[in-house]
Amino acid sequence: MEAVLTQRLDVDLETAEMNAKADAWHAVRDRGFCNHGSAIGYGYPPVHEVQRLLKPGQLICTAGCGTVFAGEEDWYTQLDDPMLNPVPLPGRPLPTRRPLARPPAPAFDQTPPALPPGSGMSKHTLNGGPVPTYLDNPHEYSPRGPDGQGWNRISLNAHFDTPAHCGLRPIRFASLFEARTGRQRWGGYERCVGATLASRRAPNASPDTPRVQCGTCPVYQNAREHPRLPNWPDRSVLLLGRVRDWPRTPGMGIADPAAGRSSVHLHTWQGQDTGVAVGWSDLAIAAEIRMTWQFQDQDGDAFWIVRLNPGAEQTAVHTKNYRDHTRHVLYAPGARRLAGVKCHGACAHEDWHLRHLAADLADLGGARPADGLDAAPDLPERLPGVPSFSLSGDAGTVTITHEVSRDFDASTMTFNAEVPASPGVTAVLLAHIARVAAW
Repeated sequence: MEAVLTQRLDVDLETAEMNAKADAWHAVRDRGFCNHGSAIGYGYPPVHEVQRLLKPGQLICTAGCGTVFAGEEDWYTQLDDPMLNPVPLPGRPLPTRRPLARPPAPAFDQTPPALPPGSGMSKHTLNGGPVPTYLDNPHEYSPRGPDGQGWNRISLNAHFDTPAHCGLRPIRFASLFEARTGRQRWGGYERCVGATLASRRAPNASPDTPRVQCGTCPVYQNAREHPRLPNWPDRSVLLLGRVRDWPRTPGMGIADPAAGRSSVHLHTWQGQDTGVAVGWSDLAIAAEIRMTWQFQDQDGDAFWIVRLNPGAEQTAVHTKNYRDHTRHVLYAPGARRLAGVKCHGACAHEDWHLRHLAADLADLGGARPADGLDAAPDLPERLPGVPSFSLSGDAGTVTITHEVSRDFDASTMTFNAEVPASPGVTAVLLAHIARVAAW
């Protein structure tokens, strides 16, 4: 049963990522530009009036803009990236976006969607935000099972133990995303350790549900403190979390407690292993971090973990709008100028992103960052796993290009720091990209 629900969690996460990509594509049209979703090619004799405008091999957009493409390859290129050469839709105003002054509250402090009736979940409060922490096992299904295929009669899942789970103890990335966004449901979590504690019955639970009181559980009490991620390398602003499976126990087979379990090993942005490994439950409750979506490369599953700088509130960002660009000047506490930023097109960031960027630059000072090591300050073309951003450098100026996404329009940002180029400055810029791309 747990294996079935685990697969569903993974599918849900993949579906969410596909929906995000589809939203980004449709957002092009919502912002007043054509996404070239349909086109018609040259034909003789012409069937449609617009075909009279075409030469052999050409296509014309029928989604609203009437752009003529040189051929199918040209159309596919524009279809994959409509903002490569953005074409405004006739009569459609371009919307404006109001920036946020500070980062959104931690996801586990926000109110999750309403729980479905009979879900067997209990809602408890973490710093004012109700989240489902006690996840009852799905024993209220009919004899035909949750999918109507009778898993409890013909599947081995019917004969395995299905204990209650703890919504604060995820065991993989999919359930980590659920735990930090208040979407927990049974499957993909460790067992509830507080079910044997003397307490009251969980609300909205079935009569045979164990009496639990999450408020007296040490797991819950630790989560209320929102501790920082343990053993975070000093002065590092960005780390790569690589998923590593636990070693299997010889001779245990499917009964091995290490089966399906993993931990997250932290690496620098250059790829060096820091020697620090953290658990999924540490990431679920850690304060002052954000994470990007998980991706795969030649070394397996990974995702970026970026630190939120506690000194961001003391920095200042001065913004001035010009006809063809927006200029931001970043200042450290004490009015020391740190960097100048120009955004051509829409600003692909919120105000709080720039404050954290300024705080990270201020922390560099004259110190050599721990994650700088002895590597040359080469600027990567992209942050792996974050395809919507690209970087380039020329004569002390770094250009960050952002493709249109569901959160921001296409933008080109030029960055000029008041400090010499170094691996630390590169790390700060990559951390900025990770914050903007984080969920």
